[in-house]
Amino acid sequence: MVKLLHFIFLFNWGTRMGPLSHSSETIEYKTVGDELLSADIHRPKDEKIYPGVILVHGGSWGGRSREDMSGIAEFLASHGFVVMNISYRFAPKHRYPAQIEDAHDAIAWFKKNAEKFKLDPTRLGGWGYSAGGHIITQWAFLESKKQQAPALKAIVSGGAPYDLSWYPFSPIITHLLDGFRDQRLKEYKEASPINHISSHAPAMLMIHAEQDRLVEAVQSSNLQNKLRDVGVDARLSLVSYWGHAWTFLMADEAVGDGLKFLKEKLH
Repeated sequence: MVKLLHFIFLFNWGTRMGPLSHSSETIEYKTVGDELLSADIHRPKDEKIYPGVILVHGGSWGGRSREDMSGIAEFLASHGFVVMNISYRFAPKHRYPAQIEDAHDAIAWFKKNAEKFKLDPTRLGGWGYSAGGHIITQWAFLESKKQQAPALKAIVSGGAPYDLSWYPFSPIITHLLDGFRDQRLKEYKEASPINHISSHAPAMLMIHAEQDRLVEAVQSSNLQNKLRDVGVDARLSLVSYWGHAWTFLMADEAVGDGLKFLKEKLH
């Protein structure tokens, strides 16, 4: 299935790859107990210094693989980015905030190794889909409030839930937060990016399918409005026809919008 996803992405976007040839290598960024967390680093094959992007895959916080994002990683590297495509710990074995902690440690590792990978650590962005969009957005909002400055320059987030309290009986969120909403309301609110907005939040492009029945598009429009209320550049690219999963695979225009947004904010 992972190879199929990669093939579909390259079939749609192979002719739109950028002019730069690129390489990749797998690294280990963290060990937790007996669990080793890895990431793939993709970068152009030259000696120039480039901005960076952290990719976080989806899978309901409890499955899938970073290989789902390999096509996007290669696409971004071909257009002049150093890309770190990360794995993270899964629920229910590892409840929230384990996934946020892993994103934090991955980004710290990326910055620490900036010289090795010819990365400009002052120009970092994030890109996540579904649960991955939630993870990178939650980390960035929390860290931006803590630092009183944007933790990333920009985020591209697709089909992500930003207000978990919208879902009172979700079996998916139950795995993450160990209970339904009314049993764990405090935890649902704490784990929701929409409750951690500040004027220091990164600029955001949200991609969402109008026909998404798993994570409704109102999740993105609500977040966009609240970010704009505090002066943050927040944009929304609505995709017609496709639903939650197919938007990730087939939304050519949205992926192009994501690239343009990152180039605008990071280059």
